[in-house]
Amino acid sequence: MKSRRRLLILAGVVVFLALLGGGLWWITRPAGSRASQLLAKLPRQYRPVGPTTWAPWPRASQQQEVEDIVLELIALGEEAVPDLLAALRDDSPVVRDCASAALSSIGPPAWPGLVEALKDPDANVRRAAAKAFVQTPTPPMPAVAALIEALQDPDPLTRQFAVHALWRAAPNAPEVMPALTRALEDEDKRVRDSAAGALMVIQSTYSTRK
Repeated sequence: MKSRRRLLILAGVVVFLALLGGGLWWITRPAGSRASQLLAKLPRQYRPVGPTTWAPWPRASQQQEVEDIVLELIALGEEAVPDLLAALRDDSPVVRDCASAALSSIGPPAWPGLVEALKDPDANVRRAAAKAFVQTPTPPMPAVAALIEALQDPDPLTRQFAVHALWRAAPNAPEVMPALTRALEDEDKRVRDSAAGALMVIQSTYSTRK
């Protein structure tokens, strides 16, 4: 009888410890990074304002909220970079655009990942990476070669963003002018027009400096 009672007590202790351990795991479990939490708060879609046009934010009332989230992501700095690079693959264009903007502002810690993203099989990822460099005041030299290569990308928007990013690098990279000149022959009118505008800006800037 006593041995049976002892076994029951021992079994109860084991169950209690198991439940306690599970409870502690639940309390101390990882809750996700701050960057991933912020990205999860973003709206998923832009707001349609016409048959083929979209407003820059899902709703006007959400504009400040989205801007605040992007600013928080930028403030996290380097620790947010892995989550932001992963967000370039998100199905939501809002999330991709916000991740692109944040990576651009974070700067040097994000550059290697963005250069790699320019070679991604997914056109959305390549486009978002090129767009990040458009928003970078002066694209770094390691990115210049990748952006020139992106002028041959099958996605016309990626090519167009590459053009806009490259003109800022022209003063420090002589190979940019010939690349933009070749882009004048692009099959897509938007790319051709962007290349013509970029070359005009570069030539105007050079003549002013002289």
